[in-house]
Amino acid sequence: MTARRTLTTASALAALTVLGTANAGDTRRYVLEGDQMFVGVQVDLGKSQLSTISHALDGQVSLTAEGGHAKLTVPVSSFESGNALVDVALAKALESDKFAVAEFEGTSPAVGQDSTVTFAGTLRLHGVEHKLSVPVRVVRERNLMFAHLLFVLNAEDFGIERPSLGGVKAGDRIEVQIAARLHQASSVASN
Repeated sequence: MTARRTLTTASALAALTVLGTANAGDTRRYVLEGDQMFVGVQVDLGKSQLSTISHALDGQVSLTAEGGHAKLTVPVSSFESGNALVDVALAKALESDKFAVAEFEGTSPAVGQDSTVTFAGTLRLHGVEHKLSVPVRVVRERNLMFAHLLFVLNAEDFGIERPSLGGVKAGDRIEVQIAARLHQASSVASN
């Protein structure tokens, strides 16, 4: 779950950064709306799937006419599956006591009102850093931005030992989906 949470955080960061384009000379900061954000992670478990969700994404996105910068974090212990045994097994696999957060930091080119843009940066998960490029669907309306992304990670790439539940080992493939709404926090003209 922690790996899933970290991945989700990275995706959310990418989505937030890509969400808008500022006027020349302006820097716009956008804030996640906690009750309007979803980070979901799915992992295969035999013929079934484990699903977990978090609403604890945190960070900031700054945008200029040239592009954006985002730094987002999510506590890996914030993901919930609805099953305490699954949550404990995933927290153990992700070593959430040792690697408490997943973090994504990256940049994007400028984005229009309604577009798909690739966000590139570094995902830190389970004490391992990997470069990550993710296409993010962005829609802007007034002072709001909406972002949606879906990407896949491999547990092995992050040194995550896949947990076993009921004698069935979880798959290596981690699917992360993020949907978020952000609002403009401030606009600061640069000199």
